[in-house]
Amino acid sequence: MCDHSSPTHDGTLSPECKADSSPLDHQPGPFPGIVDILGAGGGLLEYRASLLAGKGFAVMALAYYNYEDLPKSLENLHLEYFEEAVNYLLNHPQVKGPGVGLLGISKGGELCLSMASLLKGITAAVIINGSVVRVGGNLHYKGSGPFPGIIDIFGIGGGLLEYRASLLAGHGFATLALAYYDFNDLPKKFDVIHLEYFEEAVCYMLQHAQIKGPCIGLLGISLGADICLSMASFLKNISATVSINGSGFSGDRVIHYKDSNIPPLGHDLRRVKVAFSGLLDIVDVRNDIVGGCENPCMIPIEKAQGPILFIVGQDDHNRRSEFYAQIASERLQAHGKEKPQIISYPGAGHFIEPPYFPMCPASLQTFLDKPVMWGGEPRAHSKAQVDAWKQIITFFTKHLGPSPKL
Repeated sequence: MCDHSSPTHDGTLSPECKADSSPLDHQPGPFPGIVDILGAGGGLLEYRASLLAGKGFAVMALAYYNYEDLPKSLENLHLEYFEEAVNYLLNHPQVKGPGVGLLGISKGGELCLSMASLLKGITAAVIINGSVVRVGGNLHYKGSGPFPGIIDIFGIGGGLLEYRASLLAGHGFATLALAYYDFNDLPKKFDVIHLEYFEEAVCYMLQHAQIKGPCIGLLGISLGADICLSMASFLKNISATVSINGSGFSGDRVIHYKDSNIPPLGHDLRRVKVAFSGLLDIVDVRNDIVGGCENPCMIPIEKAQGPILFIVGQDDHNRRSEFYAQIASERLQAHGKEKPQIISYPGAGHFIEPPYFPMCPASLQTFLDKPVMWGGEPRAHSKAQVDAWKQIITFFTKHLGPSPKL
């Protein structure tokens, strides 16, 4: 079955089968359904859908701009339009259901990722040369908000990574993936972490019509975790913070907010070890913590308004995350706060990603510009990622409130 659809003037979808009849036209359905979306060239391309139809799939080749009465540019795209296409297929008598698949290339791949993250009825998605980073234009989806808000911050690699935010959005959280250097017009390098920049992001979220408020949550990994801990300590309206393998210290950069400065803890490169593989092991490179939880380089997490969840990998070779989490717990309790929740995973390394993401045991470290080991045993690390994600969703649901159904 070949269903090449284009939008009518009122925004509904009307089937227009423009390809030659395939053998499937004479075979009984229903068939598994697929929405096929091409790249940024625009128009309606049907050849891939026709080939898939020949393999037994009911396929909709979906144009989304520069075709008939569709918009001529990619400036604004509305996910509701793509949702109509999914619902059209699911309601078609020749589509098997209960879900459909997505196939996208380039910009179409990016759109398929967004559809799979936010829409119901998607059971599989194939992305060809797509990107988790938004490539031009704005994608809007109204849903049934307002939603609880989260700011998601990654580590020292820089740039903008959106896949974790997309997955959180699929759970009903309005999520801002926040870049802070080496992206567009942001600085290429930075020596000082200015919290005023991150404060603007918090204010933006709280003023957004689709954010439930009055507070938001923070999720960060590595350096991003330490930024989140700093935000929770100095900024208002933060009600829940998740730190994935953070340290709670200023690391190698000054943390600045208004009249306050936290000096960097610093490091000693003489402590770098070389593994048998030739990779560098930097787990002990940071300077000693003199004074324990009252060290002046420690982030004043006792000022945080909301609870903090520490997720740590016991085999983290970037830093001794479990040790740092225990110091953070000592500081909170020393200042009369409750003992925080610490979830420690044996065999888990530094990069604890969402479920089923491949483990990253080693890579080029930006600061040293050399390959370093991040730790992790494949089986234990994978299990940790599955459980940690459940813990994160549960934590945010508890402290930000349940999400409305999408």
